Amino acid sequence: MNSVEKFRNYINGQWKNSISGKEYEVFNPADKNQLLGNISFCSKKDVDLAIDAASSSFHKWSNITAPERGEILFEVLRIMNSRKLDLAETITLEEGKVLSDSEAEVKRAMNIIQFSAGEGRRLLGN
Repeated sequence: MNSVEKFRNYINGQWKNSISGKEYEVFNPADKNQLLGNISFCSKKDVDLAIDAASSSFHKWSNITAPERGEILFEVLRIMNSRKLDLAETITLEEGKVLSDSEAEVKRAMNIIQFSAGEGRRLLGN
């Protein structure tokens, strides 16, 4: 028997269960009997916790220069590129899309990240 993957909330640098401990099941839309995983069910309290963590990290992030932020995004792009087929297959399983559509979705996301990362090198302004 295969174990079912459990997906948690990523808050303040840590993977966390929802406060309530509740989860919901995600099934393959093409095969309603295929359980893909369990996802933490977030309440308003979970969202507030994530917002508080993001707010407290804002000052640190705002002190990172635009070129440094760009390099972080380029690293995200490198990781996505190395896992693009896995990402596309996951989208296909979760949403029931044909693989070519999922691959195009991943490529579009990568294009947006690449453009955004490049903006860190184009310092404009007064």
